[in-house]
Amino acid sequence: MDTKTINQFSTARVLQLTKRYVELKKRMLLIGFAVIISFIVALSVWVLFYVPDNFSSHRLIFSYGLLIFYYAGFALSSTMFDELNKESLASQFYTLPVKTSEKLLSAILVSYVGYTLVGLIVLYVFSIIIGMNSADIFTTQRLSDLMIYTILQAIFIFGAVYFKANNFLSTLVSVFVFLLASTLMILGLKSIFPGLEDSFSLGVLSFISGDILNLGSGILFTLLISAFFIWFTYLRLKNRQIA
Repeated sequence: MDTKTINQFSTARVLQLTKRYVELKKRMLLIGFAVIISFIVALSVWVLFYVPDNFSSHRLIFSYGLLIFYYAGFALSSTMFDELNKESLASQFYTLPVKTSEKLLSAILVSYVGYTLVGLIVLYVFSIIIGMNSADIFTTQRLSDLMIYTILQAIFIFGAVYFKANNFLSTLVSVFVFLLASTLMILGLKSIFPGLEDSFSLGVLSFISGDILNLGSGILFTLLISAFFIWFTYLRLKNRQIA
């Protein structure tokens, strides 16, 4: 394949690379979904036994299932570029006749788009099985959680390229340290300038807590922050290939 052809974006190459990622992650995905479903079923039995109130138990089960779905997605995203950290596979990954943007897009299609669609469908079917009301699923809070999940997915994709070992744990600790430092800084500013409390009430902390008053600005914020990390993921991936 000549250089001119490679330099042109190709949907066909993206699809082929997506299939390659799926093939590489197929065993992990199947085992992961089996473990998740088994854990949710076991949790459901436990909750239904100890929480007699059907309404509360259904919501609790779904919330735990959603939490497991989120963290499993982060773990998957953290492994999308693990070939870079293995000497036996890195050279093969570097020499693939595809653009860096195509490698990144294919990884996102598998770890975020594909996984999220399948996961949400499974959770929806599960909610129907346990008799949960649809009104308790499609809420503003759920949408807020999905926005935060989207941003974190972009961060974990970046961590998959940035760190060279223990990508999931390294990214998770980095996010925790950043949130802790940000919270302490905001609390410090509030103690020094008490008048800033009202300004921060509708800021980032409100977004993290799920209190999004303006859906449009929430979606815009999500897209901007996600695009920011995806762009730096692209640059990091490109630099690692050059290096």
